[in-house]
Amino acid sequence: MLSALLRGRTGRTTATWNRTDAIARQWTAIPVLQERIRRRITGDPHVNVPAYIRAKYGDPEKTWRALSLGCGTGRKELAWFAAGGLTQLDAYDIAGKRIEEAKRVAVSAGMENQVRFQRADARYLNFPRGTYDLIIFDDALHHFTPLKPLLHKIQDWLRPEGLLVVNEYVGPNRFQWTDRQLEIANALREELPARMRAQPDGSKHPPIHRPGTLSMIMYDPSEAAESASILPELHRQFIVQEETLYGGALLHLVFKDLGHLFLQPDEEALDFLRRCIDAEDEAMQRGEIGNDFAFLVARPSSFTAVRTP
Repeated sequence: MLSALLRGRTGRTTATWNRTDAIARQWTAIPVLQERIRRRITGDPHVNVPAYIRAKYGDPEKTWRALSLGCGTGRKELAWFAAGGLTQLDAYDIAGKRIEEAKRVAVSAGMENQVRFQRADARYLNFPRGTYDLIIFDDALHHFTPLKPLLHKIQDWLRPEGLLVVNEYVGPNRFQWTDRQLEIANALREELPARMRAQPDGSKHPPIHRPGTLSMIMYDPSEAAESASILPELHRQFIVQEETLYGGALLHLVFKDLGHLFLQPDEEALDFLRRCIDAEDEAMQRGEIGNDFAFLVARPSSFTAVRTP
């Protein structure tokens, strides 16, 4: 704990994310749930977000210069470039090891000149006004704080007709989930197929619980620091073109650290996935839980001036 304190806020965040060897354990790694999310966002389980954005908002006669903040190991950024329509994508992350991995992947894909990965703290980045046509936050904006001044910068960095695309956790700050949310998620965990109930060391998976806010601040002060403010602040500062709330309040808890077990599910695992999906939908319909994840496309506030005759 003392060593964590001595690193400072930025150092603690960097230390938490400065790794590249994580197994695909989260709910968004599961193909069945990926299809569910894509269906909610794009209307087609087989069409990803980059292809959807390009088809809906792109112009065959124009190309975009794009920026991604919090890019991690860069695989999502390569997917954005592969969707077409981008001349260049600049991507930044605070974790040096992740940037080095992203550069390696870009070289292996032959995209190192088009997708440029750099290490930087986004709070201190500055670009000329109107530099970018597209700015992307994909599971990263909930790590940025203070939120309001960063979004002010985004306004400046976007061209007046530019797009901001956000795909994010927007649930309670510091993962302070509701009692009912935890109750249902833990009940579903008890229904896990027997072969999945033990951790690699043989112990049972512990109950899902709220993390202590102090421990979160100690080890990663960026985690969900202002997540509940993301949607209100985006609506306050930008012109929202579309917004999709796609649940996740139960699914991301039930499958946390279990995603790798459902990458190629058998019938028993598929049945469990379906029951969890149904449970989340039913709990939302009853008003017991809300949406912890959202997809949003927005324009800068100057967009109206461009469209005014």
